[in-house]
Amino acid sequence: MHKQGVGNFKYHVGISSLAQIATRSDRVCVLNILGGESSDVTPVGHAYSGGNVVFGTSPGRRGQVLETPIGNVPVYNNVREGLEDGHRFDCGVVYLPPAAARDGVAELIRVNPDLRKIFIVTEKLSVHDSREIRAMGQQNGIDIFGGNSLGVADAWNQVRIGGALGGDRPEEALRKGSIAILSNSGNFTTTIATYLRMAGWGHDDADLQRERCPTSTTRRRNSPSRSPTTRAASRPCSMSSRAATTSWTRSSPSRWSPAW
Repeated sequence: MHKQGVGNFKYHVGISSLAQIATRSDRVCVLNILGGESSDVTPVGHAYSGGNVVFGTSPGRRGQVLETPIGNVPVYNNVREGLEDGHRFDCGVVYLPPAAARDGVAELIRVNPDLRKIFIVTEKLSVHDSREIRAMGQQNGIDIFGGNSLGVADAWNQVRIGGALGGDRPEEALRKGSIAILSNSGNFTTTIATYLRMAGWGHDDADLQRERCPTSTTRRRNSPSRSPTTRAASRPCSMSSRAATTSWTRSSPSRWSPAW
């Protein structure tokens, strides 16, 4: 069972354009926001994106805050407490340990009917939990990015969700342009982006999806020597956003549409 998404694709896909993967209007809840990795990475992405994280969770630490360059992010024991306090979000980011990631995803889906996307940073998810997470996403019409992912970033709209893409200074590493980057490696994503910038190329989106995915792929759009449409020659990922397996065409100066 799955909800019908865009087009006639067999499985649910909620996004119809690369421009919809990460937007300035997205509002984010981060699970385990005070964890070692998240407490370092989230403030940078929050500031880069103009303040897209509305709250985070960390059991037993309600009332604490995560300090960021543009203001503090409140912390609650669980997602329901944040919603009851008046916060609203449509994207979840999961920094939980492998054994807790599946339950974290279930909590996000169960208590928030507005949820549309989940980004799972957690590594080493079991196959069983991965299958259940994917099934929950399909049944409830939610796009799952990950696990073992560093999320996505959009240089045009200056937004980053779920990870350390672009490092500590994404505004320097991620520049506007006509190239999308998909990589098996977080370091490779930022390194490739830097090399492209040094060579005079920018990039539209950086999308990291490592678990059971092909190696690094760079797609050039509307370059002088290429046609406006570039097909991605990659195998499907087990829990990807499907962006890596869809052809994209330019429909306006700021938007890309799928060629189903």
